[in-house]
Amino acid sequence: MVEDDAGFSRSELPNGIAEDIAGVDGVRAVAGEAMGITRFTDDTTATPGDSPFDIGPIVRNWIADEALNPLTIVRGRAPKAEREIAIDAKTADEEGLDVGSSVGIATAAGGAKVKVVGITRFGNSDSADQSGTVTAAEPWVFSVIGDGEAAYSTILVAATPGTTERALVDSLKRVAPDTVRVQTGSAFATRRRRRSARSSMLRPVLQGFSGLAIFVCAFVIYNTFAVVVTQRIREVALMRAIAATPRQIRRSLQAEGLVIGLIGSLAGLAAGTGLTVLLSWVLKRLDLGLPPSRPVFTTSILLQGLIVGVGVTFIAVLIPSFRAGRTAPVAAMREAAVESAKAPKVRTIVAAVLVVLGVAGMATTNGVLLAVGAAFALIGTFMAGPALAVVFSKATGALARALGIAGRLGSQNLARQPKRTSNTVNALVIGVFLVTLVTISGNSLKRWSVDSLNDLSTADFVLGTPTGALPEPVLTGAAKLDGVTAFVPMRSFATRRDGHPDAITSADPAQLAAIGFKTSAGSLDDLGDGAAVSSFSRTPVKLGDTIAMTALDGRTIELPVRAILEPTFDTFQAGVIVAPSTLDAIDPGAPVKAAMVAVSPSKVDDVDKAIADLTRDYANVFVQKGNFIGQMIGTVFDFMINAVNGLLGMSVVIALIGIVNTLSLSTFERRRELGLLRAVGMSAREVRRMVRIEAVLIALLGTTTGIAIGSLLAWLLLRSTDLGAVSFAPSKLAWVFAAGVLVGLVASIPATRRVTKFNVLDALAVD
Repeated sequence: MVEDDAGFSRSELPNGIAEDIAGVDGVRAVAGEAMGITRFTDDTTATPGDSPFDIGPIVRNWIADEALNPLTIVRGRAPKAEREIAIDAKTADEEGLDVGSSVGIATAAGGAKVKVVGITRFGNSDSADQSGTVTAAEPWVFSVIGDGEAAYSTILVAATPGTTERALVDSLKRVAPDTVRVQTGSAFATRRRRRSARSSMLRPVLQGFSGLAIFVCAFVIYNTFAVVVTQRIREVALMRAIAATPRQIRRSLQAEGLVIGLIGSLAGLAAGTGLTVLLSWVLKRLDLGLPPSRPVFTTSILLQGLIVGVGVTFIAVLIPSFRAGRTAPVAAMREAAVESAKAPKVRTIVAAVLVVLGVAGMATTNGVLLAVGAAFALIGTFMAGPALAVVFSKATGALARALGIAGRLGSQNLARQPKRTSNTVNALVIGVFLVTLVTISGNSLKRWSVDSLNDLSTADFVLGTPTGALPEPVLTGAAKLDGVTAFVPMRSFATRRDGHPDAITSADPAQLAAIGFKTSAGSLDDLGDGAAVSSFSRTPVKLGDTIAMTALDGRTIELPVRAILEPTFDTFQAGVIVAPSTLDAIDPGAPVKAAMVAVSPSKVDDVDKAIADLTRDYANVFVQKGNFIGQMIGTVFDFMINAVNGLLGMSVVIALIGIVNTLSLSTFERRRELGLLRAVGMSAREVRRMVRIEAVLIALLGTTTGIAIGSLLAWLLLRSTDLGAVSFAPSKLAWVFAAGVLVGLVASIPATRRVTKFNVLDALAVD
């Protein structure tokens, strides 16, 4: 395997290297791999450059040697002549094409009408490339992707029988230039797998969200057991009265927790396994271009899930079990344990102190104090839960009273057992807090990043090509467009500098100044036989230094530094700038690889459409808007914010289950009270409304608390980093608030259905 170390997007293997390799002892067959990009021009809805991530199908040359060709024909035949192509099965299905179809494609020389002669597959996948694979025969393929000259980015080599991989690599290195990589097929496959393995970074991220979900589950389990133990207080007290020890009571409840944890974990494993298989099947059916894979179930994964599930349940049961163990026998005389309707004073004071200390710590720029302050603020918020429940009940009392007796009772129920309300709400607070923090911080960082990157852009549009030269019709057409104030064609010669891909570029200094190029030292007018270097350079340089560039044919080019360019994305893309005469001496045939365009502000949209029309039929021409990096970063931020919030939504769903549990248990506990309300004339509809209002208020308490603490911490964090103004994203927070209301409504459904099924006389007969 011999490949260009810079990749086909920057440079190509030297001409003639394939012939040199073919003559090496031990080589049985040689096949060059050429790649480029095309578009289907019959699709008039596709506009080049609409998105920074838009890319058309990859064009490859058809390799005749079956042992070296990674593609197989499933229908039709291989392309053999000009204007014949084979396409992958996925693209054929998406574009409605089959063997014998005619379609227009973009080429480096302009649009061409081609005939589909074959349908291909890549191993177990429909396509070798996510965006689609188009293959064409040599030599016409080189006119599709470039200037018609044979050029490869990779050369595949098959050894003769008896020749080892190591011996063949050693022989190939003797004929290959230093600018190319020679490696065995197994090493090449390993390198590709390592690149793919970078996606393994997703695993700890998903495990982190799973850990958060487990943490929220612990809140729900704890609260459920606390309510159940409270309801069984008479039973526990009777057991104490007949000589059961506190230790026996604790062990009984802990054993119950272990059994429930085991059952729940087994059910969760079964559900998770089923959903994994279903998701794998759905992704395969959707054909999203993902590599073929199958669900992996190992003993360690299953044991890990079982241990975590049982362990979390057991830990969540510990506190309720110890409380139950302290139950006095005299409690058997009560119908149920009575919780104070007042917020604990000491707990409230400690909570207030923690919140104040937390905010103070986060108001600094010290990393340790920031982390400690955030922890204090969150712990203080959770501890203040009972007090917040009482305050919220009173604050919403007037509004609830407007809804009648059902609203007034629903509001008062929040403060009847503030600790229970707090425990129920905290699970929702965690989810909403994190969603708010991610939304505000993410949007603020996105705006700061995009604004900062846009400040580093000078040209309004950049035309470029990875292969060949920019077509003359595109150059002349773009230069004449109405609204263009500056047009700078840039000739380029591919090189390597400090071991990395780079280019030597020449353009008219006056035109570069008009497009926005500035120097921090020296002048573009005084380049002579020297160069202007961007301050973005990997190796710092100063005026008078000499930089060494390595051409792809191995020769070294030394250039004295005459000017330092102020950093912008355009100066970085331009590479090392020299005078036209200097580039003529290096390579008189260096093509125009890029052109920068400045446009009147009022004409940007018109020029954008006109350039899209000019370049539509040219496969090797890319159009980048001046702020394309900002657009790309903005798109990445949006994706990450939405993905993270989607995963955080798991905690909100779990919190919803917690509210359902608490309401259902509380409704059962209050069945005598509900029976009395029905007996004194309250209708079933009013009882349902009371429970529904209580559920919505619980959800609103958790939602408003989560949004408030999330907004505060996001503001303090961003303020300490000095990343500009905070973007609170009110429209997105409004959706979070609406989701909180929806959580309450959904959580009330099981409880409201249950209360109307209570028989009034049976409820009054409870003893």
